[in-house]
Amino acid sequence: MYGKKALLTVSQNSARPTGFMYAVERLQEEREGLMNEMKSIYIDALEVGRNADCDNVFQLLADLRMRTEAFVSNLHKYLEWEDEDLFPLVDDYFHKRPGPSITPSYWGLEKDREMGMLFIQSFLDLKVKEHNEETHTKIKHATSHMAQACLIMQEYFRLEAELLFPLADEILTDIDYFYS
Repeated sequence: MYGKKALLTVSQNSARPTGFMYAVERLQEEREGLMNEMKSIYIDALEVGRNADCDNVFQLLADLRMRTEAFVSNLHKYLEWEDEDLFPLVDDYFHKRPGPSITPSYWGLEKDREMGMLFIQSFLDLKVKEHNEETHTKIKHATSHMAQACLIMQEYFRLEAELLFPLADEILTDIDYFYS
């Protein structure tokens, strides 16, 4: 719906680059990188879960854990930037206009990401040491939680795009009209 091409076209054709324009471009780039990594983790989580009884499952699990921790670190940086820099810019613009608030939409996004993080933490909390049926079951359960976390975060990114990209288009268009 609102993809990278649509917003970049607005900013590339803008009469005057602005801080908000750069924020939108950063949003697009970082979102895309996080979504690609999340999709890869999702596929690997399913694969590790299917191979819970293989001899090399502990190495597969360690690799998945390491990638997940790196993803979480990058995700936290992205979410912190959104909360501290991007959302206040959007709020400032739309609070100056009459009409409904977008605060409930932010609340919904926050709840999705909290739920996603709970499922990620469930996966990261997995502690296994030896091959046995109980361990295999725990691995399947934990990797299922990781896959579910990825689906929740995919929904977060979809809702974020539905909320922010139309608003960003409107703001960028207004800025461009103001300076033209």
